[in-house]
Amino acid sequence: MRLCPSHAVANNNLGVLLEKQHEYDQALKRYQQAIKADYKSAWLGVGSIYYQQKQFPLSLEAYLQVCNEHETARERVIELLRDQRYKTANEKVILNQESLVLLYDKIRLEKLYDQAAECRNNFRGIAAKEESGKHDLSLVSETQLNEIAHALSKVPGKMVKIKGHSDRQGFAGKSELESDSLNFVLSKNRANSVKQALIERGIASSRLNIYGYGASRPLVRGYDPVILAKNRRVEIEID
Repeated sequence: MRLCPSHAVANNNLGVLLEKQHEYDQALKRYQQAIKADYKSAWLGVGSIYYQQKQFPLSLEAYLQVCNEHETARERVIELLRDQRYKTANEKVILNQESLVLLYDKIRLEKLYDQAAECRNNFRGIAAKEESGKHDLSLVSETQLNEIAHALSKVPGKMVKIKGHSDRQGFAGKSELESDSLNFVLSKNRANSVKQALIERGIASSRLNIYGYGASRPLVRGYDPVILAKNRRVEIEID
């Protein structure tokens, strides 16, 4: 590196070594230097680092750059698109501001969808393009709410839709019709809780609109506890 600091392969290989040592920031710089020198395979390293850091939107964006060229990238793309994993947060996955900015950027998202569609045309198993404008993510923790508020503060003036959802479980002693009605109330209350939390973090109330859908829009089908947990969620969409 001292003799040729801009050498693409050398930067990529150093990135690999730094990644193995968990020096992720330095590794990213080396991978990015290799990419600037037109070494596309370095996107695999970028995707790997973001994947290990659980920044799945950024990981997906990186892997899609080489989806047509590398099987490893295709496998990760399939995994991240399945059940919208790349934009789902939970108690173990906290999306940082950089990931959230990507999810809120319609132009970048449309590019991702187009790249996924192109890769799908060449390789079976890649998910099809999602509906444009559906930019959502799950919210489950104080830390994640803080990141969301910071991201929303960077797009002032944009209206925000907060959509609450529930699973299909019934309420004890209630009929199916009564349970459906209670699930709609529950989902709207869930959305309102997120709204209030964002207001407390400095987001203007006038920007925030809440909706409750009950169990009418499941993310995945079935009654397994894992599936039910996925369907209990709050989604945020920016107009």
